[in-house]
Amino acid sequence: MNLKTCAIFVAMTALLAGITVPAMSRTWKPTPLQAAQDYLTIEHGISDYEHVVVFWYAPEFFGNDPGSAEIRKITQDYLMVALMHFKVDDLGRFEVFVPEAVSVESDGSEPLTQIPASELPPVTSALVDVMTKTVAGGMGKVGSGMRMFLFDGSSVNSCREGVLSITFNEESYTFETPLPGCK
Repeated sequence: MNLKTCAIFVAMTALLAGITVPAMSRTWKPTPLQAAQDYLTIEHGISDYEHVVVFWYAPEFFGNDPGSAEIRKITQDYLMVALMHFKVDDLGRFEVFVPEAVSVESDGSEPLTQIPASELPPVTSALVDVMTKTVAGGMGKVGSGMRMFLFDGSSVNSCREGVLSITFNEESYTFETPLPGCK
């Protein structure tokens, strides 16, 4: 679990305990991997109680070491987006919503084609399962509503100048490319 994900988890735990948590500071001299992971995670506080967390699992999210080559290849072929949507009431009770639909556009073009889980190759399907269980499992109750969406990523190059827009619940979350970590 990366630092930002850990921070969100700690903040939510503190919220449950009634503790106020100051804003998380930025990483000093982040590595390209840390900068990419931070940039590829968006936390949207819709209100004091309602939140959406968006993850774009671009190749740069996984670093450039030889052990991540297969994951980087998969995330070049398939654009992977994970979403969590939840509310927390004054008593610290969570209401988790499983995201049903999301759309993705690259550089203002037509929406990318979503790939149904039944059409994924076995290795890609296994990666989605492992990532979902790992990330969602580390987020407790909030993670139980995490949903992963895959799209045809053939027209997206995270290291080329452009904009990727992820639309969920009438809100458009944007990522400018090239991403941190691109060479």
